[in-house]
Amino acid sequence: MVIDPYRFEHVKKVINDWDPMDLLEIGAPTDEYESEVEEIVKVLQDTIDANELAEEIKQVFVRYFSQSLGLSECKKAARYAWTMEIEEALLFKFIGMKASDTVRLIGIEIQICTVFV
Repeated sequence: MVIDPYRFEHVKKVINDWDPMDLLEIGAPTDEYESEVEEIVKVLQDTIDANELAEEIKQVFVRYFSQSLGLSECKKAARYAWTMEIEEALLFKFIGMKASDTVRLIGIEIQICTVFV
């Protein structure tokens, strides 16, 4: 399975901002969670909702760290990642673009991006 680099970077940001094992806080490199992020990205596109994604996130961290995280914390990360997935799908369906696409508009290059509110 080919991993979409935009999706990977987005999920990596979600996980790094969360820092569930507090490794980045103590000086671990920013690629510390990349293996976990890769697994999360793989299940993201086949997941039906944020609750299911939260369970998957929880299981990924159990496999890698043998430590269970609180489901409520996993749900926060899952909702953020899930929102990106929905917005990406809507952008593609309605205007035929991915959030990572760059377009030229009146001679100005702009990056298509999503806004989370």
